[in-house]
Amino acid sequence: FGKTKRENGSCYVESWQRDRDTGEIIGCNTLWITEVYRGSVVTVLDSGLAGEYIPDENGCSNVKTIHYDVLNKVKELIDRKCCGTHILKGKVTNAWNQSLFGLRVRLKYDGREYQTTTDMDGNYKIEFEGILGKKADLSLVMEFWYNDKLYFNLQLGHENKSFALHYQFEIRKETDLTRDYVIEDEHEGTENFGWLFFRFSLATYFYLSLEVDPPPVKIEPFLRGRGSQYLPSRNVIQISNQYTVCKDYYPLFRPRYVEWHEYSHHIMNSLYGKLPGPPPTAQIEERNHDGYINPSTADSYVEGFAIFMSLVISHNLGLQHPSVDWPFGNLECNWTAWEALGRCEDRAVAGIFWDLYDGVNSWDGDTVQLTVPEIWDVLKNFHQNMYSVYKGFISKYPDQKANIDLIFIKHGFFADKDPGNGKRDPNEPYRSSTGGSYKEGDYFIDYAENIHRDPGETIGQATNYQRPNRYFPPALPGRFVKVNNDVPLYKVIVTFPQQPELDYEVVSVNEDGLVHLVLPPEGYQANITVVGFDEDGGLITGSPLNFTNKEFTAENANAIEKGFFIEHEFNISGEYKKRPQTDPWLLRRANAMPLSWLPLLLDED
Repeated sequence: FGKTKRENGSCYVESWQRDRDTGEIIGCNTLWITEVYRGSVVTVLDSGLAGEYIPDENGCSNVKTIHYDVLNKVKELIDRKCCGTHILKGKVTNAWNQSLFGLRVRLKYDGREYQTTTDMDGNYKIEFEGILGKKADLSLVMEFWYNDKLYFNLQLGHENKSFALHYQFEIRKETDLTRDYVIEDEHEGTENFGWLFFRFSLATYFYLSLEVDPPPVKIEPFLRGRGSQYLPSRNVIQISNQYTVCKDYYPLFRPRYVEWHEYSHHIMNSLYGKLPGPPPTAQIEERNHDGYINPSTADSYVEGFAIFMSLVISHNLGLQHPSVDWPFGNLECNWTAWEALGRCEDRAVAGIFWDLYDGVNSWDGDTVQLTVPEIWDVLKNFHQNMYSVYKGFISKYPDQKANIDLIFIKHGFFADKDPGNGKRDPNEPYRSSTGGSYKEGDYFIDYAENIHRDPGETIGQATNYQRPNRYFPPALPGRFVKVNNDVPLYKVIVTFPQQPELDYEVVSVNEDGLVHLVLPPEGYQANITVVGFDEDGGLITGSPLNFTNKEFTAENANAIEKGFFIEHEFNISGEYKKRPQTDPWLLRRANAMPLSWLPLLLDED
């Protein structure tokens, strides 16, 4: 027989043995039920003492007298309930309620460490051992794992470790073993780790479905400057604070596909072992996004590939209007390689790929429809330039050569042999020797008066008579409206009276008083309206800006010279959200290295 007693906040069962004949106490046993068993249900199965015994908040219980014969049963049940194997489980989402899969979850408990990854629905489950009632340390580590392989991690600057959110809690009872988490904390901006993780995981999973198995890539958000870039020598993707923050305006302050664009650069570099570049004998330097004036189409191919693959990921996810994005506008429009001082060549490349992919359309003359695997069968092989890409497509699909030719020609990828007038005109690209406006003697591309393909001119080479052997997404110059207010967002509405299927809208950011105009290619009859924008609808634009594409084209040369198309007073009233800010704590950690170590992020690479 025995009774429970309390001593110094703990409780125990004290039992005695008596001689059956004399009643004399001949032995004593003590079973301690320490405070670690609080809240645990102990079930005793003895016929006379059946029931549940629940240690209370003081570590003891108002337990009935327990017969010595069932003491071992009590101990066994307590150990099984409190000291055995347990399962901690839950779900991880981001601040947009999107489930995060492949995320590493780490648990430290009772001197041991356990880890797992979330499943496709964001659920995690960790089996661990120990005595209930101790403190648990759980970490959500910003690493994406699939089939036991790491594919990317998010980190702050050059800390060289994955960013993680840490949580401490006690596990006392069964209900403590289910814990759901949202990626955010008290620091404004931390929630964007959940956004970036979700977007990069979608890109990774898409490329895995194409049987691409790239090495891990590091992702560094919240950096100084503007834009984003991929550094192939280090396998690093860097994203500026401006392109990271998207909480309040999801995701209107940033290109819709920035994560997929940069990850596609990583994929190309992984597939090819390098990014395509110009020949060693190039007459001038090849510069990123410089387009038609570059000595080869290599850079435009690299960028066009990333633009196109981002659209394909979007389309496969079922997102609306996948062909529309800032700053590219609608890629259903037929951009040519030489437009806007030749800066549209990467868009023309993306337009070629999109026309090969998006299906047969009578209204735009597309007569080719290739699936993603069919296009990938060509692009997965190394190509130094767009001429190599062209030869790859007609070699793979010779029965569709005539229609493929038409798409390349439509986007200006042919070797135009017609001479120009021998002098630099305002619409012709140039490479300034002083970093400013064109000066006599600067290198320029001499366009023909009417650029068109003549019979016999080579298809696949976007070039002119000056460069017969030319094999090879920043905002376009001058395409801005100047404003004098702090309204952060504007909507650019483009309508095509004769081709309404091309209509599109994009939201542009007010950057230091300049709002980017996302306009269609020259030659399209389109009406453009610009108004202030706020998601909540509390903003009123008293004086919208209205003009036609033809009017802009006529002023394009002047716009390039002065840096903007027109200055306009929108007479905006009402309430609107301010631009979201990032906690300085995050910015300090992300930009802790000396400035000389930080590449300048000017444009999206």
